[in-house]
Amino acid sequence: MALAVNTPAHLQGLGLLPAKDKKETVNVFGKDVPKDDIGYLFHVALDKLAFLPFAYVMDSWRWKLFTGEIASENLNSEWWNLRESLQGVTSPVEVSEEDFHPGSKYHIPANVPYIRYFVSFVVQFQFYEALCARSGQYVEGDPAKPLYLCDFSLGGETTGQLIRDVMAEGFSKPWQDALSEMTGSPEMTASSFIKYFAPLYEFLEQENMASGACIGWGADCEEEAAAAVDESRKENY
Repeated sequence: MALAVNTPAHLQGLGLLPAKDKKETVNVFGKDVPKDDIGYLFHVALDKLAFLPFAYVMDSWRWKLFTGEIASENLNSEWWNLRESLQGVTSPVEVSEEDFHPGSKYHIPANVPYIRYFVSFVVQFQFYEALCARSGQYVEGDPAKPLYLCDFSLGGETTGQLIRDVMAEGFSKPWQDALSEMTGSPEMTASSFIKYFAPLYEFLEQENMASGACIGWGADCEEEAAAAVDESRKENY
């Protein structure tokens, strides 16, 4: 639902966002993509995409603790190892085993599994694609009806009935059955997620190729970043 009601088309229909007669475009590998669309996808990615590695860190740490891969002597250091390797985030200050940063997130001390959030962020895009296809607001391969701009609320009663039928089952069936009823398959897949963000991915790929930017946060990129900072300081001072 959130993906549909956040679209520019939906907000414009409610009078909350002004419509634009003329759209500026950016050329991405030979295709003209509206600049506003790239900005919109950036906005959604900061919410949806950036969350996934954090959610994975949460339960990766918990699972490693339960299996004994993390011992009482390295509770905090392993937390930061996971955050750096999966998120590219390092601590802004010196840390030690005297600290217990995992405990700052409620789900850790309360022993609440976090994988549910990871799963929900993936399957919501599968539900979204299925509803968009049912509504006719998304047609694969049609540049005029991309997935990321679909507002399936325009699909009328047919789309609404599909949502009602799936939701009516409640807890009476496994979630895989609901997924199958909605999408045609019980398998969780990131394919819908990838389709949704494809224009942004291609845009970033093109920009990174043009700039020669180092991708990632390994040692090579750290050295390049440090050199860029030093060069910037020389220019400014």
